[in-house]
Amino acid sequence: MNTERDANQGDEGGMHVEPPRQRPLPGAPLRVPIANLAEGHALKLVYETPAGEPEEVVVCRLRGRLFALDSLCPHEGGRIADGPLMDERYLLCPLHLYRFRPDDGQVIEVDCPPARTFEVDEQGDEALVWVNGRPR
Repeated sequence: MNTERDANQGDEGGMHVEPPRQRPLPGAPLRVPIANLAEGHALKLVYETPAGEPEEVVVCRLRGRLFALDSLCPHEGGRIADGPLMDERYLLCPLHLYRFRPDDGQVIEVDCPPARTFEVDEQGDEALVWVNGRPR
């Protein structure tokens, strides 16, 4: 019998707990927990814009560095996936299998605008993602 608890169990049987949505203020970063983000993997976090609209950011670790992109695919509005990177180096939009480079959001081998990227800093077990721009 499927229960809500069954539907929320992760791959290792742990519970997925959706953290409360953050609404970073202008000049403040989105704080993304990354303690369990392995090399070659991506995670996704939903946050709220200053206007209260939900948005998603994808954070991945590649070659020891963190990268952050808007999860909205610029092609037709699909969502760039979390989980293992495709070919151990690309983020993937599963809608049309478009591959994106994490460092600059450029799409590979097809004509499509790049995904929006964000500056990101690693601070302990958190990624500080500057979704509203870093203050100057």
